[in-house]
Amino acid sequence: TEEERNALVWGDKELVGDIEMKQAINIQALYNADRSQTQLCFIDAVEPKTDDPNAFPEEIMLRYSITPFFRSSDDGAVNTDSEMVLQLHLPMTTKPAQVPKIVSAGLAQSKYVNDDLYSSTEPRKRYLWLEFSEPLINKNDAYFIRMLAYSPDPLLARWELEMFKAPEEPTLPINPEPIRIISYSHTDDRSGLNAMQELIKADDSEVHYLVPLPPGLHSVSAELFGFFTYELRVGHKIGWSTAQGRFGGVLRTTGVQHPLPQLFCVVNRNEKHVMVTAPFAQTVFNGADVTSKPPRTQLWALLYAQVKRADDLVYRNILLDDQLFIRQRIPVEPQTGVQLIDINTDAVQYGITGWKNKDINMMLQQLGLPVDSNLSVLVVEMLPTYEKFSSPFRRDNDDGFLRNRSTVKMDEGMEVQYFKTNINYASLAAGVKQQQLENDFQNRMEDAFIDQAQKEELIRPLTEQLGSERILRTSTLVPVPPICCTDE
Repeated sequence: TEEERNALVWGDKELVGDIEMKQAINIQALYNADRSQTQLCFIDAVEPKTDDPNAFPEEIMLRYSITPFFRSSDDGAVNTDSEMVLQLHLPMTTKPAQVPKIVSAGLAQSKYVNDDLYSSTEPRKRYLWLEFSEPLINKNDAYFIRMLAYSPDPLLARWELEMFKAPEEPTLPINPEPIRIISYSHTDDRSGLNAMQELIKADDSEVHYLVPLPPGLHSVSAELFGFFTYELRVGHKIGWSTAQGRFGGVLRTTGVQHPLPQLFCVVNRNEKHVMVTAPFAQTVFNGADVTSKPPRTQLWALLYAQVKRADDLVYRNILLDDQLFIRQRIPVEPQTGVQLIDINTDAVQYGITGWKNKDINMMLQQLGLPVDSNLSVLVVEMLPTYEKFSSPFRRDNDDGFLRNRSTVKMDEGMEVQYFKTNINYASLAAGVKQQQLENDFQNRMEDAFIDQAQKEELIRPLTEQLGSERILRTSTLVPVPPICCTDE
């Protein structure tokens, strides 16, 4: 019956109250009163929570039936008028009770793709993924994330005091909603849903999610060389909810880093050389370049030859040699030190290296490979080691100030106050030290930055000392082009 159907949809019917007209009049009705109508206001409070502790928050559907009763003044008989039915749809106001808990994180990558000769590879899409301790309890909820703060990587950036000040983390940008008026015609306005970014759920897992980049960033943004502070919450995704009831308890996590921008290199060749150029990592802070100059990272080029496997099915790469990059300099006037060309000082810093063709031919012959073998180059950027942070200053045991006594490592004085006091001196000294190392190396480079004799004097982290240093990022595999011009 109609009555049974209504009971299923709206629940049991109950009397919530009545209004009795009293023989009273408001003082305002004594002057110029409109006696053709009377307005009555009935206030009903609805409990949004259910008695079932296992029930999830849900939208509230209300249906009111109003019946007027008229009492005759003559015989006291009661007459009724037709029933008026009013409906009201209310949003959820209860926050999710579930709080996120991260148990692991990692990088998800697209498929590794190379050409038939294995002389080149395609860039891979990379995303940060998070694994939570449990799936979402409510299927209508979702995991959400919001960036709170950003900081450049201290291994890559200049050390300046303003970078070490803790930023003021913004509050959740949702409507405070001290009062919310909802009429019968209102529908879901998705209030507060855009305050946080939704994590992307994996197709084959209930606990693994991809983390989108913060608004305004893309896969090659220099900000990705820094670290982020995030907050994560469970929020109502499906269903009408108030802004204040949208998100649950917060999990704050620091030191989060997204996949770094893809490293690319450019390979050129003439009758004498194979030359490789590549950019150093660039980090920014408040929109300005704060990369250490010279950069503290190292770029290494790996030269490969393509050789067909013994089963004659596929090609594989044989490592011929590795070579260190040096930073490209701005030409200056020797007497005055004035730059000879105008250049953007905030531009990305580039390195250059290469091999002589005669040396490449010799390496191929030593391995019994044809001198016309296909060649490719891969560039690897290494994170700096402690030697890039050596300082000629150390702390005095009495007053804590700097004394020029002996060279020490920065990890010997990493207490907060000492670090803040000496930060400018250490940054300057580290830059001077790196400049000296770079100048010394460049002085030993000959013939367009190429000199095989310096090999024995370097730590080679990708060959002889593989595993001794950490890798920051790698480039795609780039084929060495055929000789296209003559170097006069």
